[in-house]
Amino acid sequence: MRYEDGSNRITSSSIPGVDSTVYDNAGNLRFDGLNAIAYDAESRVCAIKNFSGAITQYLYNAEGQRVAKGYSASGSGLVCPTPGDFVATEKYILGPSGEQITQFVTRPDGSDVWQHTNVYANGQLIATYDQEGSQQLLHFQISDPLGTRRVQTSASGSVEISFLNLPYGDGFNLGGSGQDATQQHFTGKERDSESGLDYFGARYYALSMGRFSSPDPVLSTPLHILNPQRWNKYAYAINNPLSYTDPDGRDAVAVNFSKEIPIVGHQGIMSVRADGTATYARFGPVGGSKPTGEGLVQSFTLTTRVQFDANGQPTANSLNALKTELSTSDLSPEKGQGVGTIRLNYFKTSDAETANLDQYIKQQQEASDRGKSPRYNVVTNNCTMFCQRGLVAAGVLNQNQANHGSLAPNGFWRQLIELQSRQPCFSTSVDDGLGNKSSSGCQ
Repeated sequence: MRYEDGSNRITSSSIPGVDSTVYDNAGNLRFDGLNAIAYDAESRVCAIKNFSGAITQYLYNAEGQRVAKGYSASGSGLVCPTPGDFVATEKYILGPSGEQITQFVTRPDGSDVWQHTNVYANGQLIATYDQEGSQQLLHFQISDPLGTRRVQTSASGSVEISFLNLPYGDGFNLGGSGQDATQQHFTGKERDSESGLDYFGARYYALSMGRFSSPDPVLSTPLHILNPQRWNKYAYAINNPLSYTDPDGRDAVAVNFSKEIPIVGHQGIMSVRADGTATYARFGPVGGSKPTGEGLVQSFTLTTRVQFDANGQPTANSLNALKTELSTSDLSPEKGQGVGTIRLNYFKTSDAETANLDQYIKQQQEASDRGKSPRYNVVTNNCTMFCQRGLVAAGVLNQNQANHGSLAPNGFWRQLIELQSRQPCFSTSVDDGLGNKSSSGCQ
């Protein structure tokens, strides 16, 4: 493939069917060589015309999640669906993280017929119930570490189908005589039979190209400046699909308690995963409120689940719920801190970077549990430095930035705000006035 300098848009290709491409002014792929694609005002795919001329429209809910596909009753062409004209052919019931739970097929008379129900554990597809003739069957789904389905078995454990594909999802091949019970395939995402594209939530993935059809809607943290692999807004999994999956709601949060220690405050760190679960960790001296002493790491997983908007940003209600739980939970080492004194500085990170942060927290906690945590010193190894090392692990800061960070928690908090304001892609960062700082991204 050949690419346009600066934008990384495809200008030419030797791949069959991808020899000509067209983009709109927002960088969305309007023609991929096989499919003509229409987008709505929020750059979501709203209609596709495939190589055979069939047009499919897509309907989204207020959270930006796809809830139905269908066609125009008036045959109005490649346009977004409109009320009164859209006729659904499939409808979906979604889980708390936007995953497809149940699919219905809509008959011409408007009645809905159940097609299948997916079962998830820890965010990964493990089983599917479907209708085959007059029978309702259970199938178990076996996936690789990245969430790509590899084997489907019957309820008794007999192999029905095996699935093969290359690292970027291309070269898909089905082996076996069974019926595929669900469309979830590459990294657990839904594959659209009408276009061959994979639905990733905020964007669609073109497996024939190994990249997304539209630019990353979230380019709002320093790690996009620091990591050259993230400069390509269409790239998948930081160009390392054997190890990582696509960034999808996995984040790092610097947590500041402005009044815990008079004047200087206190600092902790939080990891947020794709399913909205969050783990908080802090470092301090055993017994607390001492300038030096044996070090102690305390961490816990919150019951609050972060909810994300259509752009992958946390909702204000979710952030405030996190602060409330930090302040009131019996499991929280910060119990008793006023909700109004807790400030969250939220950073979008990739799957791999948040995995690094999770591993950092786990290692520090395990060392502390064995009595091997480094000694706490308010000047040379304090709570702020613990947070800084976590942000380096998450790719939010580089080591030089961490080395020059303030030792005082409240001072470091101000530096993070200043760092955001200096970055070009932080021009749309928002403070909701409640101590929550996040960024809406830029193009």
